[in-house]
Amino acid sequence: MAAEKTELVRIKLPSALIRQLGRRPDSELAQAYFLSISRVRIARISRGIPRWRRVAWNAKQLALLGTVPDKQLAEQLGVAASSVYVQRRRRGIAAFGRPASETRHRWTKPQIQMLGKVSDAEIARRIGIDSSTVGWKRRCSGIAAIQRGAKAGHHWTKKQTAMLGKMPDAAVGRQIGVHRHQVAIRRNQLGIPNFVAQQADALWTPEVVARLGRETDREMAAELGVQAARVTGYRQRHSIPLLADAHRPRAKWTQKFLRMLGKAPDQKIADQLGVSLQTVARKRRSLGISAFGS
Repeated sequence: MAAEKTELVRIKLPSALIRQLGRRPDSELAQAYFLSISRVRIARISRGIPRWRRVAWNAKQLALLGTVPDKQLAEQLGVAASSVYVQRRRRGIAAFGRPASETRHRWTKPQIQMLGKVSDAEIARRIGIDSSTVGWKRRCSGIAAIQRGAKAGHHWTKKQTAMLGKMPDAAVGRQIGVHRHQVAIRRNQLGIPNFVAQQADALWTPEVVARLGRETDREMAAELGVQAARVTGYRQRHSIPLLADAHRPRAKWTQKFLRMLGKAPDQKIADQLGVSLQTVARKRRSLGISAFGS
């Protein structure tokens, strides 16, 4: 177990996840970043961070809601910003700063016509708003940022428009010479479904989902023609337990098979034992033995 813990600690985790350790439940972080709960838990414990506990808000803390930005108050109290947001909205307390109704900008036709022809910063200076607001409006309108020596925006031909949704956005972008984000914006404007999402929906039919966990991920992946990691990731994200091992005989770990661990591929040992690949891998890691060939 100690070797498994050391192995998991060495794996580089996203900095955004590390900042949230102890501020959100381990299970919530594991689901958000497609990791196992044990990996998140070990990462937190190895850094000496106590586990997340639900905050019991007292009157003094509640009085601070809305007096400073949610993120600032969250750091002050040592809780997640989402927790502050929920408490504030639950009590009908407005966010700190100017109301959204005062900061919302009403775009005029002449201002919209400047998008992509003048830099976001220059438009923001002319009409007195933040440049990020200008950039957001431009991207939502499917207009590319102005580039030195390049024609602003992109004129979509009928042939190019017909390609949307029939292949990944990145593939469309490569063929017509624009960024995939611009392709996605144009596709969303026309209400055309995402090709990748459609392919995923076609793969995970109700019949296939009903079998997840009852057969091993490797067996399901071979039948679907995808990598086993894709099946495992989908099953874990939807909290589907792996029951396939329960229908297999228990592994009889004789000295012969124990000596094979790390000296032969896990799948070869699994086939000889008549158990799943996951069973062999768990046994090997519990003994602190590295995988074959590593």
